[in-house]
Amino acid sequence: MKKFVIALAFAATGMSAQNNAIYKAEELENKNNLVEALAVLESAMENPKTTKLAEVYHRAAECSAKMLNPELINAAQGLPCDTALFLSCVDKAISYYIKSYEEDVKPDEKGRVKPKFVAQNKARVLAMLDYYNYCGVFEYQAGHQDQALDFFQKYIDLPKCPIFTASETDSIYASKAEAYNQSAVNVTVFNYQAKRWDKVKENAEVALSAENPASMRDLYVMKMEAEAALGDSAAWLNTLTEAVGRMEDPNFAQSLMYYYYQKNDYDDAMKVAVDLTEKNPESKTAWYLKGCIDLNIKRDFAAARKSFEKALELDDDFADAHYNMAVSYTNEVIQRHNSGDFKMGDPSKKKTLREQNDVRIANNKIIDTQIKPYYEKALPHMEKVRELIPDNPKIWASMLQMIYTNLQQKEKADEMDQYLGPQQ
Repeated sequence: MKKFVIALAFAATGMSAQNNAIYKAEELENKNNLVEALAVLESAMENPKTTKLAEVYHRAAECSAKMLNPELINAAQGLPCDTALFLSCVDKAISYYIKSYEEDVKPDEKGRVKPKFVAQNKARVLAMLDYYNYCGVFEYQAGHQDQALDFFQKYIDLPKCPIFTASETDSIYASKAEAYNQSAVNVTVFNYQAKRWDKVKENAEVALSAENPASMRDLYVMKMEAEAALGDSAAWLNTLTEAVGRMEDPNFAQSLMYYYYQKNDYDDAMKVAVDLTEKNPESKTAWYLKGCIDLNIKRDFAAARKSFEKALELDDDFADAHYNMAVSYTNEVIQRHNSGDFKMGDPSKKKTLREQNDVRIANNKIIDTQIKPYYEKALPHMEKVRELIPDNPKIWASMLQMIYTNLQQKEKADEMDQYLGPQQ
């Protein structure tokens, strides 16, 4: 019986000794011996006999925060600081506050919860929300990209830690939307460079969830490339469609049109285009997409022109819409000519010179009254393209030469030769 009592006393003494680490650390802390105080507390964390873990973690967090303060002041004043100490203290302080909270809300053996440090831990972490972001910037400036990535990710994830309620998390993200968005962009770029495709997709979605995210176009491009690499074609298509609806970028619209063009899927393509124009009738890109689908997939030139006209009403300097408006005229006249709609005769099949001349006269009349009007309508649109993007002749020179030639404007057609060199 005595041995049993002695054993109990020994065990109780061991636990008391470990919990006394708190007081020992506090003494050291009061003497400003923060390094030793933290070491004592961290040793107690590792001991399974320590029972006051919530307090141990809280004291360790407080000690780390005190070690951090001088470096934080130096950094704020632009003075040299111990970056390694800064990074370490931030990581430990935040981590220990969260662990203290988790221990503090655990029920005891009777199912009771008696928290002591919840309010303090929450206040401390709330005050340190931006610190992981500072750490990320420090590491990035030092050229430590992987470490920067880790800190930026921690910065993004911190509001979701168990200390905060769901509504508090939402409030934090809303109040610092721009900063969190920029960090999500940074993390997306770092993961993109390392080809960590699942992380690219995950963080791009976070960044794109902002109302006006930074680098929106690049985010969509990176997200789509990640989805393609992951073999998720459905997600890729959804992302591309979202980009078309959200951005006035004709390149996305052309990519979406080309996707359906390859499948020769007019119905689904038009369904998407109509949906986009109905949701945002003031989007020039949505109307442009609808026009491109009619032009390239259905080859309904008149319908395509109606959509391009809508796009140009919204932005008369929309070079892509002017270009495709011109193409709608030139492609239609070529298609009609190839299908024999113009009833052109062949003078070589006539026996007499008079008959041959009559055929030529009739052909010229058809050219003047039925064919030239298409090129006359195409011309101002292609000349507008040249005016809008004069430094990009590979877009307009060939088309202009063909239009000038069909309008028998030889000098202007010859002028295009200077632009049709090796750059073509």
